[in-house]
Amino acid sequence: MIAAAYPYMGREGGPIRPEYTVSYGATMLVFVISGLTLKTAQLKNAFLDIPFNVFVQTYSLVCIPLAVWILTLLLRDTTIHPALLDGLRICGALPTTVSMCVVLTSSAGGDDCAALFNATFGNFLGIFITPLWLVTLVRIHASVSFTSVFLKLLIKVIIPVTCGQVALQLMSNDMRARVAAHGKHLKRTQDCLLVAIAFTTFSTAFSAGFSVTWGDLFSVTGIVLALQVLFSGIVWRAMSVPCLKLSPRRRVAGLFASTQKTIALGIPLITAVFEGSDNLSYYTIPILIYHPMQLVLGSLLIPHLSDYIKRCD
Repeated sequence: MIAAAYPYMGREGGPIRPEYTVSYGATMLVFVISGLTLKTAQLKNAFLDIPFNVFVQTYSLVCIPLAVWILTLLLRDTTIHPALLDGLRICGALPTTVSMCVVLTSSAGGDDCAALFNATFGNFLGIFITPLWLVTLVRIHASVSFTSVFLKLLIKVIIPVTCGQVALQLMSNDMRARVAAHGKHLKRTQDCLLVAIAFTTFSTAFSAGFSVTWGDLFSVTGIVLALQVLFSGIVWRAMSVPCLKLSPRRRVAGLFASTQKTIALGIPLITAVFEGSDNLSYYTIPILIYHPMQLVLGSLLIPHLSDYIKRCD
């Protein structure tokens, strides 16, 4: 609501310069905190759980894009603007979130190491896989700078996490104990940073303006909500398969890592690929709706997931 009322405050080029202070500063701080709170041994274990990682990436980058593509084929004879349906396909083809995925997993008491690894690896895969989906499903020529996206991922995620981990290893046992004791405060800081990221994203969108009817907007919102509930329910049940041998904490990480879609990579990718297109605003609307909705849905699930983990422990 604040972003809609005062978009100038948080848009790119605005007074707080969010393209630097939030896009880089806030995001990097989120992952410095992650590095400080992650245990190296747990991160290694998350990397070595190959069946789980393959399952998460396949669901996120193969199953969901195909499911959304099939749905949009069924909806092509409706009154929904065709460019919005293309936007849904683009949204479905995006990799998972990074900061939100880790923060929600951590807040629920899940395996944040598994969430961080799959979020980072998924975004790396998305640099190559998402443009291929755009060519196949949306039938456009995807020209995106892989080097540029990879460097942003390196600067915003990998280096901050590494710095946090190195700092943790250099600390005395007493200092590590203090960091652990302030874990709740660090998580709240991450939550506040996540809100700042969402605020600046919507401020930029409202500044650019929306050229979509209310009918189409409500239709897409309903579709996105239904898809999120459906995808979350399916993957939660699928992760109960005995052959995966997932702990409750890792199952929670898998829920968030496999169903969320990144706006941080999505908006730059859509802008780069469709720059100058008359339908650019239509293409961005589905991910702009998906992003806050997955935050709301994830926040509502946190108490239930936390209770689930406690019961299993």
